[in-house]
Amino acid sequence: MSPRSSVLFYCFDDFSEIEAVLSILGQKDDSGSIIWKLDNKYFTKELEVITVKNSNELKDLMHSGNHFVEMMIIFIDGPNSIENFFNSKFLQQNDTQPMGIVDFNHCSSSETPCNEKYTTFCSEKQIEWINLYHTESSDLASRFKQFPGLAKLETAMNCHDWKNVELKDNQKQRENYEDLEDFMNILKEAREKCATMPKQERLEFAEEKCNKFLEFLLLDK
Repeated sequence: MSPRSSVLFYCFDDFSEIEAVLSILGQKDDSGSIIWKLDNKYFTKELEVITVKNSNELKDLMHSGNHFVEMMIIFIDGPNSIENFFNSKFLQQNDTQPMGIVDFNHCSSSETPCNEKYTTFCSEKQIEWINLYHTESSDLASRFKQFPGLAKLETAMNCHDWKNVELKDNQKQRENYEDLEDFMNILKEAREKCATMPKQERLEFAEEKCNKFLEFLLLDK
């Protein structure tokens, strides 16, 4: 039997609440594995969530061949570890490119010392920077209790090009076309508006609009 598709949670720093996060995202199956089910208006996808807490565990997992890891999420304690993480050889030594970096420090995104150097790096590498305790989407955040940033993580997961998804035959997709056309016009206007903004303000504005666009595409069934 081929390995089940998996998403790997790598706790770069000690994160005591990882079990609480797992209990919100997924459910245990008969074997005791945590299964995270993505379910949007286009497809469903079941992923086994695997957690490692140090580089040795990560190396052993990658060499075991027992799991088909399609995605890696890094959990990091922002203010204490941003510099260490980006200066480490982690990103160069691992073939599985992380899709998201989850900052679990208890502060708002505006207070997190995630400066332009790191936001630019994440943008170039197509890595989502996610504050676990903050999100711009209050509607989605209510589903995730004390970890509202998981809303953004789920949105990003829904947009990934997964293998072996179960596609839906959804008649409503055709009805969404006119709504999508209107939304594209809104994005065009937003693009023109942000052209005159300072660089950092422009990045934040663009991220907010992109998040709303992704929610429109994938999270409303």
